[in-house]
Amino acid sequence: MPELSLNILDLCENSFSAGASLVKISIRELTLEDKLYLSIIDNGRGMDRSTVEKVSDPLYTTKEGKEWGLGIPFLKQTADLCDGSFTISSAPDSGTEITITARLSHIDLPPLGDLAKTIEVIISGHPDKDLLLALQRDSNTYEFSTGIIRSELEGVSLTDPDVLSFIERDIEDGVRKLELKK
Repeated sequence: MPELSLNILDLCENSFSAGASLVKISIRELTLEDKLYLSIIDNGRGMDRSTVEKVSDPLYTTKEGKEWGLGIPFLKQTADLCDGSFTISSAPDSGTEITITARLSHIDLPPLGDLAKTIEVIISGHPDKDLLLALQRDSNTYEFSTGIIRSELEGVSLTDPDVLSFIERDIEDGVRKLELKK
């Protein structure tokens, strides 16, 4: 995929389709190590060992009516191309964790893309779900939680246009302050 944020969108959609009520996204850039770490952890229904072994195959999908599943294979390919690694850990009724590492300076590392808009789209489609976003660049961090926002809103929907606009601006500010590689 041309941007990592599109991989994040795809993985979050997979998580929510698998019954997750919570998705945790972590993006860490450690410049001295020249490493990018990206992980998505959910509390969905998880996968058995056989499915975990097949999920990196682009000709395999669990989605009815589709003949292929390219999201995870593209993410694995990105990690492989960028001197990194890809791991997936899952078990039935235990959720799923997908993690990649990549060399931050690698020429083939896709840009992060518009993470703020991606998170806004995810929330718009799943306002009743919880999403945690943790960003880090070296020792600087930014965190976002729909649970915290929801508790402050006192009944106002996360899909309210003013709320979505606030969320997008807040995440944009976090990305900008951290100077994440876009």
